[in-house]
Amino acid sequence: MANKIQLIIEAEDKASPVLKKFSANVQKSFAGSEKAVSGFGASMAGVARAIGPFLAAYAGFATLKAGATELIRISSSFEKMEKQLDTLTKGKGPETLERLNAWAKQMPIDTERAVQAFVRMKAMGLDPNIDAMTTMVDTTSALGGSSDVFDRITLALGQIATKGKLSAEELNQLAEAGVPARQILAEGLGVATSQLEELARKGID
Repeated sequence: MANKIQLIIEAEDKASPVLKKFSANVQKSFAGSEKAVSGFGASMAGVARAIGPFLAAYAGFATLKAGATELIRISSSFEKMEKQLDTLTKGKGPETLERLNAWAKQMPIDTERAVQAFVRMKAMGLDPNIDAMTTMVDTTSALGGSSDVFDRITLALGQIATKGKLSAEELNQLAEAGVPARQILAEGLGVATSQLEELARKGID
């Protein structure tokens, strides 16, 4: 029994230095890991500081590129509109575009739509001027401000000019746009609505 106890004690004595060494190694490993993690964090912070200006510059470049692309698109659009107007006005495209652009800035309508309306009516035989177009925009605003209403009004007027007379078809188009053209015409001509319908079927010069 004494020998067995002695052997156990010796075994414990021999294991103790090993356990101590193992414990020291574990603590050292943990310390190394903490240092590594800390170093990694510092490295990442350094990377972030390094690429920060690059990312900011890239974002600025992207914004600048988008702005430049939009500027090119607008420039191209204005060039196209000027050519259209130049053909219809026999060489007065630049000044016509300048006039329409200045007018559109004061109206709830963009320059491109103003030019489209001018071109449409001009091509259909009308001679649209600023006063007439202002009346159409005011009418559009009174009817809800929809750009579709403005397009319908200019199209109906262009068709009337092309045909040389007003028919029930254009009256229907104006009515669909919200313009009470039948009532306006009946009052203007001094006739009843039923008489106006008969005149419209034949065509009003």
